[in-house]
Amino acid sequence: VSLSGWTLGSLRGRTNRLYADMGLSQQMLTLEVQHLQWGNTLSAYLVNPDACELTIASAPTQCGLGKWFYGPGRDDALKRLPDISADVAAMEAPHRALHATALSISEMKRQGNDEGARRLFQGETLPALQSVQKQMSEIRGKVSADVAAQRQDFDRQAQDSNLILLGLGVLSIAALV
Repeated sequence: VSLSGWTLGSLRGRTNRLYADMGLSQQMLTLEVQHLQWGNTLSAYLVNPDACELTIASAPTQCGLGKWFYGPGRDDALKRLPDISADVAAMEAPHRALHATALSISEMKRQGNDEGARRLFQGETLPALQSVQKQMSEIRGKVSADVAAQRQDFDRQAQDSNLILLGLGVLSIAALV
């Protein structure tokens, strides 16, 4: 009985880790999409001659990615998958630069320097956005690879558990006979 309890407990632990990493993969995809939407909103603000106020988070700590990056989300992810630490670190500078360009674009637009704002968007905002997106994609790739490996381990352990439980059942029947 204790062997079957250990087996089920081990499977439960693997399931929890698998779900947590699958959640991280989904979270990274959501944050990546949110940042692309952020860039689209900035672009729309830039080309709209009637836009007076920038309505996106200009501080790098206030967007979804920033809240994850500077909150417990990053630390939790790094504890689960230390292999993503270089990618996470490489994302910080372009993420900060990205938000800094939004403030500059807003100020340029207020001053009537629409051409300068467009050049800044093309020359700095888009490359920073692409860099952040690249790092997030790298992270998702590593998380997905980890999830795939965990699924294989889980399947292998589930098969082993079935054999163990079957063996215990056979032994129980033999003992009764």
